[in-house]
Amino acid sequence: MSKELTGKNGKIVGTDVYFQAMNQQFKIEEVVKVSKEYKYLDGLKELVQCCNEMISMIYQDVKSSAYILAFIPEKDRKETAELVKAMGEIIQKWGSHNVNVDRIVSYVLLSSKESKRKSSESFGNIEKAEKKIRSNTGNNISISEKLNMLQKALNSNVSKAASNDLKKFAFLSSVEQGKGNAFLADVYYYYQYKWNEKIYKGKNGKRLCSKEYNMEIVKKIFRNEFPIKYSYGSAKKYVYEIDKMLKNIYNQIESDIKQGEREHHYIQDKNGKILIYAIEQLQKSGIQCSNLKNNIENLMWFVGGNSQKILQLQKKLNILGMKGSRGKLKEDGVFGEETLCAWNQVSKSLVSGSVPVLTYVDILQSNLTDVTHEVVVKDISNAKLNNSKLKNLSDMNDYSMLFYAKNGKKSRAFMLDRPHYEKGKELSFHINYDADKPIFLKKYLNHKEISESTYIRFKNFTKAGKAVRIGGKVLLVAGVLLDTLELGNTIIDDLSDVDKKIGKKTGMTAAKIGSRWAGAAIGAKLGAMAGSGIGTAVAPGFGTAIGGTVLSLVGGIAGAVGGEEFANWVFDITDLV
Repeated sequence: MSKELTGKNGKIVGTDVYFQAMNQQFKIEEVVKVSKEYKYLDGLKELVQCCNEMISMIYQDVKSSAYILAFIPEKDRKETAELVKAMGEIIQKWGSHNVNVDRIVSYVLLSSKESKRKSSESFGNIEKAEKKIRSNTGNNISISEKLNMLQKALNSNVSKAASNDLKKFAFLSSVEQGKGNAFLADVYYYYQYKWNEKIYKGKNGKRLCSKEYNMEIVKKIFRNEFPIKYSYGSAKKYVYEIDKMLKNIYNQIESDIKQGEREHHYIQDKNGKILIYAIEQLQKSGIQCSNLKNNIENLMWFVGGNSQKILQLQKKLNILGMKGSRGKLKEDGVFGEETLCAWNQVSKSLVSGSVPVLTYVDILQSNLTDVTHEVVVKDISNAKLNNSKLKNLSDMNDYSMLFYAKNGKKSRAFMLDRPHYEKGKELSFHINYDADKPIFLKKYLNHKEISESTYIRFKNFTKAGKAVRIGGKVLLVAGVLLDTLELGNTIIDDLSDVDKKIGKKTGMTAAKIGSRWAGAAIGAKLGAMAGSGIGTAVAPGFGTAIGGTVLSLVGGIAGAVGGEEFANWVFDITDLV
């Protein structure tokens, strides 16, 4: 049974909750803020913007504190470098190159002149010399004054900075140790790194390049820690991981669509459009997508309509022998491709070419013709025992008889009759035409053989339905066909298809059944006959003869589908009216 396509996550494919469940399953929303559930590229663009903002902040932090970077633990600097490179890949993939990425990496990995230590002395020597700044042994110089002297020494030399003060000179010389101003600079900057918090605190309030600083950046970008935990200081494959998440989403959509095609399910138009948009977003995000758009569109059937009416229509189409492209229709209450295919056959079977306008024809036109109709019910159970040709008839056989006035009395004019013997001659299913005039018609129609199926379907005129006028044809149709035509058109009108696919995709001819009568189609001709002196006695013959060769099964029209079933429900009575 066809139904609206449900994905593997249990949600209707294409709905917001479908994407929400999928995004949660593949953790994409933990790293990308996806607006409207399926706008992945928009989310990536926002991620790029966030990365650019973080790069700008980090660049300002490391540039302004470049001279102390060499004293930050290597593992912290490497972590910052890897984060920055990972952000740079995101920017490069879904945005454009940011030159500050390389600059930051150069700073924190000490490739930049500004961030390198000024001397080649060991860190141990620098650390020992820095302790002398904090020591009061042998001098009464304050730390602030020591730092002031060191700054002056960096801009000139130890002698000038001491200003001929022996104590100051002795302090500066003990720190400098004859190793020059480069070493003195390393000592001074190392002290600032250790004891001057303002110098190494980043704009996010955390110590520059520290674990807290780096984690704060990750949270700012991804709103949380990245789902895949990378070891501290190692390469961050964020682009690879995001690509994998998006690919998993695409694969899930593709799998659900292919499943829908195999099971002949459908997708509502609004959800199909969202799916197509999501696929376009994924493709623009760099995911290799097959041409899934066509597959999605194939599942976007006509839906809407009254399922009970559609079910009735499918039952009647099966009775008529109308088939879908895959054979007999599933009676599932869904107006899909197969039902549409069968419905198209009805239209094509009735007429080819221009749009048919179906109008009812009152065959009897009793007010004009005085022709009346009665249904007779007769027990034929005994007759069935002796005649195998009657086996398909009900024991209580119902059939119509038409009467007309003759010499003031009611006389039988016309009926379809079952097999029986008459004057020693066996008659098959046939027409009884009892009117006296016109003689040529009585001679032609009376006892004219008809098929068993014709008898069964048209013996009771109340079940046979009415005649319809289509173009230049007047067709007598059995009730099931008339019901099918009416029901089908009602459903077509009810369907809410915003894409107007009935006209756009199928080229189907929509038959409209008018509520008006077809004028006095028979009555006009009968009136003309009466005026010509033929007399109303001939009326029943012309108005109701529904069985002879001239009103045999519709060859050309029914032949449009080549199906015997359909032909059995239609008679061409054009020549009789």
